[in-house]
This record gives sequence, structure tokens and C-alpha cells, in this order.
Amino acid sequence: MWYKSLIKLCFTLAGPYLLTACSKSEILEQETQRTIRFTEVSTRASISTADEMEEFRVWGLFSKDNNTHPVFESEDGIGERVYKKDGGTWTYDNTRYWLEDFTYRFHALHGVESATINEGMNTISCSAFDCSKGNDLMSAVSDEYSVAANNIPKSVPFTFKHRLAKVVVKLKAATGVSATVKSAKFYGMSYTGDFSYALADQTITWSKEGSGASSTDTPFEYSGQEVVVSGTTELSLFGDMLLLPQQINGATLAVTLNRGQGEETLTVTLPETTWKENNAYVYTSTVEQTGISFTDFTVQEWNYSYSGGSVNIQ
Repeated sequence: MWYKSLIKLCFTLAGPYLLTACSKSEILEQETQRTIRFTEVSTRASISTADEMEEFRVWGLFSKDNNTHPVFESEDGIGERVYKKDGGTWTYDNTRYWLEDFTYRFHALHGVESATINEGMNTISCSAFDCSKGNDLMSAVSDEYSVAANNIPKSVPFTFKHRLAKVVVKLKAATGVSATVKSAKFYGMSYTGDFSYALADQTITWSKEGSGASSTDTPFEYSGQEVVVSGTTELSLFGDMLLLPQQINGATLAVTLNRGQGEETLTVTLPETTWKENNAYVYTSTVEQTGISFTDFTVQEWNYSYSGGSVNIQ
């Protein structure tokens, strides 16, 4: 590719010239100044601290005179892996350098195991994204950088946005009621699908797979230690579930418990609603003397359970 040769040419031709006029340390300093770096990642994630975010994928484009080329080359279009090395510094393996008189922009995805950019370099696609794995799908786009000799970017910062819906199901007991929870299931929604990410406006379009979670086949189960709910006790049955944005009609909670009259399984259907990306949906179910009811249903910003706003990753 011509642009790969150009990167090599820039430094091959500059090398001998600089060696006659500069020290080796000065050459390294100039190369270091032109190295493309990724730092200062921020997110309003359920990932509540910088240490919890370990890596993400980056696709870069640079253009001039209506000609656009990938910053990172790969035959299959898989993005460059950016990760933290010892000491928490963000790095990547296939080092690239800023080229003067070109315009750059970068896109990043977190939580994907495999995603590829198309030949037209306008869409990133991911197949068989599986929410049961608990990956926090987030995306980010950089500012546009016009590179010049007196305008070499120091780094590329990203602010990540959640692209899934966070769903929390809590269980509590009504006044005067005590119940021993033995197991629970959550089903009736899609949790796997393909998505395409449009570089132009950063929208994500989903194509859901299969029939979703069913009463006999769901990855969202509670089968741990038996827990007594009573008084002010609230039990989060499945933790933070990160699920596809979708219309909800028939999502069901089934709880097996004992209220002192023998083991029984109670079911309750969630209210119809639409789960939207970057929102948290908290459902609180109450064990009554005669069954389970929903007493509280709230929609909150994703970072509802954390203080301090955005999380900066240096």
C-alpha cells in the first residue's frame, strides 16, 4: 500500500539527513513526538474505576484530497488492540506515526471479541455478540485531527458511550413476610445479535439472533446460596445484566422460594417498555403473602450507582 510505503519513506529519507545534523537522541525525540498515542480514556461505565478497563479496539482513518486510507492495516479489518501494559500505560503493538497534511479520525469499541471494518471503510460489524458473557459494549469517536509540522497531536483521547441497556432485578419482601430464595430465572428477551456501527454518525443497528432466553434455556439464573429476604433486605438476583436495546413484551421473572409453607415457584411479567442504550432499568419485585408484584420500576442514567461522574483513565 502506498501509505505504508509513505510512512517508511518519511523516516528512511529523514534518517540520514538527521544523522548528519542531529544526535541519535534528537532523532528518537522527533519520532516519539510523531507517534500516535491513545490516552485519557473516559467513560461513565458500570466499569467504575480506570483499573477495570483493560483493552479496546481502534480503527483509524487518514485522508487527503478525498482519498481515505486505514491507519492500521489488517487483511480481515480487525481493529488494532489497545491495551494497558505494566504501570497502566495504554499502548498498542503496530506503532503508527502522524503524517503531515493529512486529516485523522479514530473510532473505538470496547467489549468486542471480534469486529471488522468493511472495504468501504464506513461500517464496523460484529457477529454473534453475546450479552451472557457480560461484556460492556461501548463506543467512542475521536476529534478530527489536521496534522501539520506545527500541529502534531500529543495523544488521542476517547470518551466512551454505553451501547447496551443495563438491567437490574431486585427482590424484597413485603412487611411481615419472610421468604427463603432458592433459585431464580429471567427470560423472555433477546440477548444475542449482530450489530453494525456506522462511522458517519456512530449509530448502532442490531439484528437479533434466535428466539432469545426462554424458561428452559436462559443464561440469567440465580442458583447460589439460599438467601432469606425480609424486612429491609433487598437481593439483586442477577447483578448488572448488560442487554441488547429492544422492545420488551413478555420478559419474565421466575423465583423459587419458600415462605414457610413449602417450596413454590412464582412468576411475574415485566411491564412493557423499550430498553434503550446507555440507560439503566431497575426492577424491584416484592414477595407478598400471596405472590410477587412489582412495586418499583425506575429508569436512571447508567452511572446512577456511582459518584464523581466520568471516570478518567490515564
